[in-house]
Amino acid sequence: MKRLTVDSSIIVSSLPESEPRHKEALKIWDAVLAGKAVARGMDALVLQVVREFGTELTSFDEEMITKARGHIDH
Repeated sequence: MKRLTVDSSIIVSSLPESEPRHKEALKIWDAVLAGKAVARGMDALVLQVVREFGTELTSFDEEMITKARGHIDH
């Protein structure tokens, strides 16, 4: 089972079909809901969760990804 840290941008983008990355987000979220991946959330905690659990950061939030560089091992 893949272990992911899922940022809220994935969850939000998976809801309305009008979101530009809806299909991609829905695929990720469906995997979590189907039990094929384990996920953690909440923007303020994302980097800490990535560090503590050694998960892969999964996000559409480019600002968070940029800030995370150099602070996590992935």
